[in-house]
Parts: sequence; structure tokens; C-alpha cells
Amino acid sequence: MIWLALSCTADPAPTPVSDSEGVEEISGDYGDLVITELMASSESWTHAGDKASDWVELHNPGDDPVLLDDWSVHSGDELHVLEDLVVAAGDHLVLWADGDPSLGPDHLALELAVEGGSLALINPDGSLVEELEWPRQVTDVAAVRSAAGWYLSTEATPGEPNPEVDLPEPTGVSGECWLEAEYEANLLEGDTVSLTPICSETTAAIELVAAPDEADYDGTLSWTTGAADGGVYDLVFSANVSSERIPEGTAFRIWVADDPDLGVGVDPLTYTEEWGLPVFHLDVGTAITQSYQDATLTYMGALWEHQVKIRGATSASFAKPSYTLEFPDEEFQLEGWEKSRNHLVLLSTFDDNAYVRQKFIYDTWLAMAEHQGVHRLTPRTFFAVVYLEGEYHGLYVGLDKVDDEFVDHAGLDRDGNLYKAISHDANFSRVSAYGGNKSDLAAGYEQKEGPSAFDDLRQLVAFTGDSDADTMMAEAEGWIDVEEFMDWFLLVYVSVSEDSAGKNSYLYNDPADWTFRYVPWDFNHSWGQNWYTARVSAQNENAYTSTNRVFWAIQQSRPDDLLERWVQLREGPLSLEAQLSTVESYWELVDPSAERDWIKWESAHKSHWWGAYRSDWTSYEEEKDYLRQWLTDREDHLVGLHGL
Repeated sequence: MIWLALSCTADPAPTPVSDSEGVEEISGDYGDLVITELMASSESWTHAGDKASDWVELHNPGDDPVLLDDWSVHSGDELHVLEDLVVAAGDHLVLWADGDPSLGPDHLALELAVEGGSLALINPDGSLVEELEWPRQVTDVAAVRSAAGWYLSTEATPGEPNPEVDLPEPTGVSGECWLEAEYEANLLEGDTVSLTPICSETTAAIELVAAPDEADYDGTLSWTTGAADGGVYDLVFSANVSSERIPEGTAFRIWVADDPDLGVGVDPLTYTEEWGLPVFHLDVGTAITQSYQDATLTYMGALWEHQVKIRGATSASFAKPSYTLEFPDEEFQLEGWEKSRNHLVLLSTFDDNAYVRQKFIYDTWLAMAEHQGVHRLTPRTFFAVVYLEGEYHGLYVGLDKVDDEFVDHAGLDRDGNLYKAISHDANFSRVSAYGGNKSDLAAGYEQKEGPSAFDDLRQLVAFTGDSDADTMMAEAEGWIDVEEFMDWFLLVYVSVSEDSAGKNSYLYNDPADWTFRYVPWDFNHSWGQNWYTARVSAQNENAYTSTNRVFWAIQQSRPDDLLERWVQLREGPLSLEAQLSTVESYWELVDPSAERDWIKWESAHKSHWWGAYRSDWTSYEEEKDYLRQWLTDREDHLVGLHGL
């Protein structure tokens, strides 16, 4: 509950709203004030500090100015005294509810609640001037007072007189109204949306507050979208039970995706989301290659000059390749991520028609860390839609590029050594993946960051390659985090990521700390398919002892600890319930985007070179079923094999 109050004495006990019965309605000694408008959630309305803020408007309808000294704002046990403010006769005053009174006397130490709250205005002698309550509101929609009563409007007038409007007769029925509607939220240009809002708990006067001009409303909203209507829309309605109360506000969001068949392209500055996913508009002007080229990215209405290249030799052969974006001049700020960055990867889903496998791996690694309360180096991920040269290009997974900036964002020294495992010789052994002693113990790795030029890595491989299992485990401290390597093993073992148990990983070492840390990378071979999309059995029993000598030592010397760790993780992210829940949440988010991507790329996917190894093609929906069944079969197999 949030409300306005005032102090009665020099050191007052504020009058709470619940105790306001019997208080005089107004004291003429202090003038007449009335609350005439409020916005309980604002993203567009900003004050002089250029900060979006909730706000409430006071109006002085009297003939004399009202001095607000000794009026105060009270929320719970908190008291905010108003000083140095005057509302002139006939004027309006906006109080910014931004929680930051240091910005000026018209800034409150409170914020308004979009889910509902209350306001009480009390003058300096303790008399209640007015008390308001509001139900759920909508961002950037104001509650406005007129002579006919309260209504909601997208045309707010803070600091100005409110327009008079005709309002429908309220129902006069008590109770709360929660608007609901069944409708299709994801549309293509040219589709028609039909939406009938209903009040679930009581009856109310339901009014349309905001919709495109072409929409018709007679109790049911109907809008046939046009060829240039791609974008996101909030269809806003109000439900009014009583003219003396602020109506409830509800926004029903719809996404209208571009339909290229209609012949009208999108505006990158305004076409910021597609079916709930952020859109990355890439413009290069020529074919993208494996070398960086100047390009322009338009993202969330902002332009970023950058460079782009195809990421990875395998991806380069895809009809829809992966990309690395570099921002050499101004770092890129991704919505929802705290820190800006100078690199970003857009990972193709061309080799996964379930569209979730790689994100599932990275998110599982993060969930394993959070479940155990430990720090892990984890590339963060998000789904995104890419438009290339103004045309729809497909569904991607965005993620961190593993580099010195990534290490720094993870709270470690960016000047440490970072190595990428590029072949199966990255096996922590003196023996190569194909037999015979290595000529260089750093074989299988590339150095990506840092000053040490493989010296520390060679020492690590000498230790792991020369030690027996018990010695390696006993003396591992100062070389590796054994529990982190246990988790690495469990990640690849459960997901059957045979190509990522040594190869396709990063090792980070801070020479001042001297503990090598693991970073997961490149898991297109996982969760029931290999790197060229062929099916992988859920009954696979590869324990990766020849792929990774540390895994061998763990299984030889500390099998009970490994099993205990696995059992503990099976209470969280490695449980079948958690796995199925995670992939279902992905599909709920990306279904329309994945279906659209599959329509565009199905033929190219099946005609790619891996088609020589497959005849068991699946549609998107069939691949979802395959992954669900594979996860279930993998669980059954592991339970039976290990007696879990």
C-alpha cells in the first residue's frame, strides 16, 4: 500500500489510512487540493533528470495558492516531508514517484505499484483530504479524473487540465474485475485478430483504451492487419465498476510478424521484436565472409556500427551460418544484460531442428552452478531473430563470445591465459588422440588471450599426463578445480556430448591464482544427435576416459564422490523433470519463430551434405517429440545402469 500523508506536529506519528475514519474531510486553513491524475507505471514519461518515473498530479481548484510545507508522503513506516512546493490557484503540480527525493522537492521517496495500491492526501493538521485506491494498471496509461468520473487514457496530461469525456454508466456492482480474453497472440501481416475481453469476477463497463486506428470494437475487438503492420501492439482495455473508483487496466499483447509475400519490408528502427523475440537487423551490403567486414546493426531502435564475420568453418558451409559481431568503437548494450560488450555471437540453429540443444547445454551448466552455489564460467544465452539486408533470415541463439571481456564480466582477471581446445589432442595426456607421444604437450589448443604462451598449459598436461589417478586427485589443488571437472563430466555424460569432453572447450588460468577453469563451448553434438545431425542412442555408455585423462582419474580414484555429486544434481537441473520443463519453456517461447525458420530452411537442411548419412528426417514438431523421448530414454538407461 502506498499513500500520501502529512505530519501533524514537529515530530509526528502519521495518520495511517486504516485509521482515517472520522477525520475531518478538509480543513479550509490549508486550501483545497484534489488528486486528478496518476500513472502507476511509466516507461515513457520522464522528468528533468531524463529518468522514466511514476507520477501523481495534484490540482488546486481554489482561489488561493496552497503551500505544501509540512505536508508529507508516507508509505508503511516511512515518512517523506514535502517542502518548498506551492500549488498556485487553479494550477496543477506533478509529484514524481521515483523513489529518489535527492532530485528535488517534487520527487517522492516512493514508487507506485502497477499491480494496485492506494494514495491518501492529508493536510498539516491531520485532516484527510482524499483517499484513492487503484487496481491493476498498464504501463504508460494514466488514470484520469473528470467530472464524469475516473477513466484510463494513453493521452496523459501531467501538469495540465484534464479533458472532459463521456463515460458509460458503471455497473454499480461491488468486487474486483480481472479482464481476460482468449486470442491468438502471434500473427502474420494480413491476419485478423479477434478479441473479446470479459470480466471474470463481476460485471463492469469495459472500454477500449488503446488499439490501432483500423481496429473496430463493439464488445469484440476486430483488426485485420496490413502489409506494413509488423510489430508489437498492446490492446488496452479498462474495466469500470464504479465512477468513483479508478478502473482496472489490462493490456493484451500481440505480435505481428512481417510477411515478405506482401511486398512491404520492415523498418529496422521500429521493428524491434518478432513474436516476443528481439530482432537483430544486419546490413552489410555484400556477402558475409569468414573475415570481419564493416556492417550496421539495428537493435531495439538503435544503430550500431560494427564488424561481422561468419563464425566457424563448419558453420561457413551452412545456408544459415553463425556470426560473430565485433564492436570496435562503441560497446554494444544488450537489453537485460548489465554490462556492455565488444563482441557477441549469433549462433545458427541450422543444424538443430529442435532449435534448443545448444542453449539447453549452456543453461544447464549455469543451473548446475546455481544449484550448488558455486561460481562457474558460463556463456549467457538468449533467443533472437535475425534479418539480413532487410529480409527474414531465421531464428538464432545469441551468446557471449569467450574472450578476455567475458572473463572480466565473470569477475576474474582479464589478463589471464585463455586456451581453446580445437582437436581431440586436448585430452590432458602425453599421448595424442590417435596414439603416439605428443611432440608438444599444448597440442590440441590455441591460445586466445594472455601472456604465457602455453607454458602453464604444458605444465598442467605434464602433471595430468604423468600422474596416476590417486596422485592426480590428491595433488589436483593448485592445478584444477576437481569438482568443476566432475560437473563437466556429468554435463557431457548425461547429454552424450561426445565432441565436447575435451575438444570444444576453453581453459582459463590466472597465473597469479594458478587454477585452470573450464568454459563450455560448441555443443552441436548433444542431446541425441551428433555434430552432423545423425541420431545418437540414449543407451550410449561412453565414459570419456580416453578422451579426457582427468575424467579417467576421477572415475578411478573418486567414483563415490562423483556419484554423490550426480545424485545431488539429480535433485535439481539433471533431473528428468527439470530437463523436460526447461525444453518445454523454450518451445513455448520460440514455437512460432521455430516453425517459421523451419519453413524457410527445411529444404536446405535436408539437402546439406549430411543428407548422405540420414534418411530419418523429422519435422520441427517430430524433432520436439524425438528430444522429449530421448531425454526420457536416457534417464531410464542411466537409472538402470547405475542403480540411481
